[in-house]
Amino acid sequence: DDAQIIPPLTVQDLNGDEQKIPDYFSRNSRNVNSSGCTLLAISFKQHGFEMLPGWIDPFEEAFRGEERDVKVTKLSITEGGFIYKLLKGSITRKFKTDTPENEHANTWLYFGYPDNFKDALRMHNTLTAYYILLDRVGRVRWMGSGEASEEELNVLIQCAKDLAPKKNALRKGNKIRRGRN
Repeated sequence: DDAQIIPPLTVQDLNGDEQKIPDYFSRNSRNVNSSGCTLLAISFKQHGFEMLPGWIDPFEEAFRGEERDVKVTKLSITEGGFIYKLLKGSITRKFKTDTPENEHANTWLYFGYPDNFKDALRMHNTLTAYYILLDRVGRVRWMGSGEASEEELNVLIQCAKDLAPKKNALRKGNKIRRGRN
């Protein structure tokens, strides 16, 4: 498949555990043909962070009650040098306080300059938010940014449905439709 694998980045979840991208997405999937996907929602600044619910809420609502392997993970990137290293503890505590405990494992923080990560994904506007739909092995299958439009949400949700068919459909032997990025 020609789809790009998400570039590597080591982050920390709100439980304090280190996660390595793309290994996190592929560690439970030895089979590249297995189904499932993750919406990775990335923000750099408060303005971008405030955009996240416009994408995440309708995405989660579309799959509520369905037996599909669909996940949402949020990544907050705080760029900066020495001063942010001093503030890392208080920023992390604020995120932990403001994030429901059941989302701590899927809420990630990164402090520093992820230039290679940003360049590979063409995320140069740090005022907006970015949304990346990844398959089970960490391949980028869809990407968007900014405020959500109804048309973009429909495309995102359909892509996720294609990557993560209902579990009872898999048991019945239905084939997974694969698309190119």
